[in-house]
Amino acid sequence: EAELGLRICRAVGGAPLALELAGSWARLFSMAEIARRVEAGLDFLEGSLSDLPERHRGLRTVFEQSWKLLNEAERSALCRLSVFEGGFEVAAGLEVAQVPHRDLLALTDKALLRVMGEDYRRCDVHPLILEYAREQLSGPDKALMVRRHAEFFLEFAERAAPKLRGPSQAEWLER
Repeated sequence: EAELGLRICRAVGGAPLALELAGSWARLFSMAEIARRVEAGLDFLEGSLSDLPERHRGLRTVFEQSWKLLNEAERSALCRLSVFEGGFEVAAGLEVAQVPHRDLLALTDKALLRVMGEDYRRCDVHPLILEYAREQLSGPDKALMVRRHAEFFLEFAERAAPKLRGPSQAEWLER
């Protein structure tokens, strides 16, 4: 059970509302089923908790309200950044997604993007926000971002290959 609880917590990135909504299904589903459904997507995270305002009864509703508060540049930037999984280096975000510094800063100020590491080189997006943003990215923009992402990491892998043996091995393995 503890392992299943941890799976659910990881899937929702520890978001309190998401955990509360997932927990509301415990009367109907096993922990394993809740974990499976949470990992399958946002739409499961709805509830009928009568003490919550309507706008907080489902994560999709929360995200839709937040999405409306972003300007077009911020929405576009978040969509393009959604091609990254598990975070990204700022330089990769600038190059692959072609997100200007000001939009990275705006998304950080709005707590949609988190800067990590001592050197502030990496960024991360909450997994549920990432999922919602991916849903908004479609058509030619999605194909372009997927291609740029693949090209960027192919070039990175080619650059890294010779450095994976020798004195800088640990640094390059970490990268």
